[in-house]
Amino acid sequence: MEKGKQKTIVIGVIAVIVVAGLGWFMTRSNERAAEKAIEGATGGNADVDVKNGKVSVKTDEGESVVGQNVSVPSDWPEDVMVYKGVKDTTVVAASTDKKGSSTVSLTTKDSAETVKNTYDEALANNGWAVSGELAVQGGTLITATKDTRNLSVTIGAGDDNMTSVTIVIAPTTE
Repeated sequence: MEKGKQKTIVIGVIAVIVVAGLGWFMTRSNERAAEKAIEGATGGNADVDVKNGKVSVKTDEGESVVGQNVSVPSDWPEDVMVYKGVKDTTVVAASTDKKGSSTVSLTTKDSAETVKNTYDEALANNGWAVSGELAVQGGTLITATKDTRNLSVTIGAGDDNMTSVTIVIAPTTE
């Protein structure tokens, strides 16, 4: 696994642990402890901030936010649709890194089939070339390319009749 991907995974896991384990009661000393743990794992600087039910982690590699009603990164490409369910759609994580990769994870009450059909149409309408589609246990993985970017959309049926969607955009590596 690439070192950058390992760092992203470590940061994401630590952010989720911070949210799950410390929740609303996190103090600045807990933020510092999380920063030290991330710095030790990544070998770089980290800034952890907890407020309004969100955990923000900024490192030398990029930024990640986990929580309810998190905003999509401001530089999110216009040609990559972020699924908009009619109601009850919540962005739960958004991150970007300095290499041009971005990730958004969300949930919706719409069915996995409805979400997949919407992405099939949106990708075609926005000029993406679908390079693969794999059906996996109640969900779908769609991969596509456009210009110098790769895209993956993972759609899966989750708990409580919710469908999870994770969108990853990354530059092509050649």
